[in-house]
Amino acid sequence: MRGEARFHFDADACEDGDAEGVDASDPGSSMDFHSTQLLSVAFDDVAHTITIVGIGLDNGLPVTFTAVAVDNGQTAPDTFSLTLSDGYTNTGNLLDGNVTLF
Repeated sequence: MRGEARFHFDADACEDGDAEGVDASDPGSSMDFHSTQLLSVAFDDVAHTITIVGIGLDNGLPVTFTAVAVDNGQTAPDTFSLTLSDGYTNTGNLLDGNVTLF
């Protein structure tokens, strides 16, 4: 049985008006994460990446996090990684959806 993590992130409230944040769940690892504050957001236009660092709650307990998303365009699947200070880490190719960096 293969587990699948799910995530959503938005770091451009000034662009689309949506709330900024990172949310992720991984039922196979009992992870349920919701950011409460973004401390930094860094875009790399050359590498087509976004790195988000902040604080949040994993199953209601405070953690720090680093999330990295890569927009590989049409040549390869996009990737996402999430590392939490409580020891959770996951990196992989998207099975559906895509990362879009403007």
